[in-house]
Amino acid sequence: MKKGWREALDDLGGGWASYCITCVHTHAGPTCDAFPDGIPDEILFNLVDHRKPYPGDHGIRYEPAPGYEDSVDQGMEDRRQFDFIVKRLYGG
Repeated sequence: MKKGWREALDDLGGGWASYCITCVHTHAGPTCDAFPDGIPDEILFNLVDHRKPYPGDHGIRYEPAPGYEDSVDQGMEDRRQFDFIVKRLYGG
């Protein structure tokens, strides 16, 4: 059976982390000030840059905690590398 990237993430023991964990607005859940009912997967899985407006974010954007100014760029690059590895290992 062909696996998707979520299964591959489990197989690889994580592989990357959401840049959300370095944002000053993040809470447990995963929730944040912008998305109190749950952070959208596109943001949570580093598929979009939430330094830019995103539907439903109430005007609240990613703000790095001190020392994490490069987290979005690094998180999105980690995601690109992860996707490349998944394609090589699992196809598609």
